[in-house]
Amino acid sequence: MELTIGEVLQQGMILHKEGKLRDAENFYRAILRSRPMHSDANHNLGLIAVALNKVDTALPLLKAALDEDSSTEQYWLSYIDALIKSKQYENAKEFIGKAREHEISDVSLNKLKESITLLTKNDKTPDGKPSKEDTQKLIKHCEIGEYNEAKELALSFTKEFPTFQFAWKALGIIFKKLGMVKESLAASRKSVELLPQDPEAQCNLANTLKGLGRLDEAEACYMEAIKIWPEFAAAHNNLGRTLHDLGKLNEAKESFLLAIKSKPDFAAAHNNLGSTLKKMGKLDEASTSFNQAIELSPSFAQAHSNLGNLLFELKRFKEAEDSFRKAIKFEPGHIKAINNLGDTLKKLGKLEDAETSYRDALALNSDIPMLHSNLARVLYVMGQHDAALESIEKANQIDPRSKDFELLLKFMRASKSKETDNLSAGKNDSLDSIKDLNKSPLILNRAPEKKLIDYLYGMKSRNLSIIRNASLTSKAFPLNLYDHEDNDDSIKDLAKDLMVIMEDSVKSEVFISDVFFKISKSDIEETPYTRLTELDEDDGLKLREKKYTMIYYLSAGDQDNSNQGFLNFYEPGEKILPKDGMIVIIPAGRKYSSSYNGDSNRIIIGLNFYSL
Repeated sequence: MELTIGEVLQQGMILHKEGKLRDAENFYRAILRSRPMHSDANHNLGLIAVALNKVDTALPLLKAALDEDSSTEQYWLSYIDALIKSKQYENAKEFIGKAREHEISDVSLNKLKESITLLTKNDKTPDGKPSKEDTQKLIKHCEIGEYNEAKELALSFTKEFPTFQFAWKALGIIFKKLGMVKESLAASRKSVELLPQDPEAQCNLANTLKGLGRLDEAEACYMEAIKIWPEFAAAHNNLGRTLHDLGKLNEAKESFLLAIKSKPDFAAAHNNLGSTLKKMGKLDEASTSFNQAIELSPSFAQAHSNLGNLLFELKRFKEAEDSFRKAIKFEPGHIKAINNLGDTLKKLGKLEDAETSYRDALALNSDIPMLHSNLARVLYVMGQHDAALESIEKANQIDPRSKDFELLLKFMRASKSKETDNLSAGKNDSLDSIKDLNKSPLILNRAPEKKLIDYLYGMKSRNLSIIRNASLTSKAFPLNLYDHEDNDDSIKDLAKDLMVIMEDSVKSEVFISDVFFKISKSDIEETPYTRLTELDEDDGLKLREKKYTMIYYLSAGDQDNSNQGFLNFYEPGEKILPKDGMIVIIPAGRKYSSSYNGDSNRIIIGLNFYSL
């Protein structure tokens, strides 16, 4: 099943609204390849171009939308606004007149006309500004953190001297400091409109956009700032952070290096470079960068914390402890460092000290669910099961959507129930069943249904990530089996059947952590792997002993090729050739691999679940 143009447009608009402009642009351009005059696609592409400071690119796109459909008010408003942004004031006035002939709202058109009047007035009166003394007063308020006083003064400047760009620039920063992000965005945009060649104004606008999660737009503004001032170290650094968040790690690395080249003693850039290198897996280089940041700024708490995280990952727990303690010394309210110190102390076997760290972090902010969860985990290991249950209940109340918190809650409740019941010491069917599963996979069969296969094909065609990651040889998609009342009947029947199979296989109630499906002609996973998570590896909880993986082959695919996609198990070694309808259950900690490449799709549903 292929996406319709309407569905492609819908997905593009979702991404557009989320601020993922590059991804949204790909969807809109896909529409224009088959429908070059599609009005919505042209219009939305034009809006993206405006957001990325490419007004010249936007104008023909917006005009194409208007030419195709002159009855849509927003097309008129967007095109006229772009004309104003490009300072084509006479053209804008002409189109305001044409829009009136098409009965476009006078209120909206009058706002655009007022904007032209103000901007042309600004062009004629560039020198209107407050006294030097009043300007210094504004700067002083900002320097000593009197942001409310600074806000009132800056607002008075913008009313009396609407062309005074510095007031708008300062107001953008002040609003951001006060948490008034929307107001900050408007003021920062005004600052850029008044003086587009001010690199600091471009950078401030980018900072606000980044804070709003509009990373593509932020990237464009940082690039504009750097274009104006190539040695602008702060812009290079902030661009690097934005690129890091966008997953463009190599580009982020280069931006940080340019920031350091422009300003060698820029400790924050060295620290950020370390974070990117760490994410790239270059741990030795990351360590060097963190240490360089600390050498330049010994009291740089975040650099100490980041070094601690790196040392923790390298299992150098004593050194990690020292780094986290230094971070906390220089920034006593650094909640992440306090929490991570607790994790480190737990690894070192200092459970009471770990408990203290988690409680210290909670004293600073009791609304962070992970802190309650971490406290619950260490209390459980210490044998304080009632207190642990109380803590994980708090975590679950704060974030009821977290699968990890829900798992821990059910696990701890089940453990408490078993303690209360004082299970008999006789034959334990659950343990016997688990022993059997550890020896060899459980293999069952359930006849696949065409209706179910068609349903999965439909879900795949509507999933955004398959288009955004089309280069991947295989992609797993989430499948909600148990939480949707409006699921298709074939899904409801499947959910019931699989639940019975899981509970019977481990002779207990189960908790399902995730469900996924794959449809692929090429599914290459030759490196052995497990389905264990960080939570499963917690030695105190021992959840790995309770976790299992189920694989259901709705279609095993092409069985006549040389790469039939055997399931290869390790420790001990075993090999299984999947068949249509085959269900395989194994401990999630057992390594396995599979490599399939055929002319027809292999279709599987996978589940990870725990016995309780």
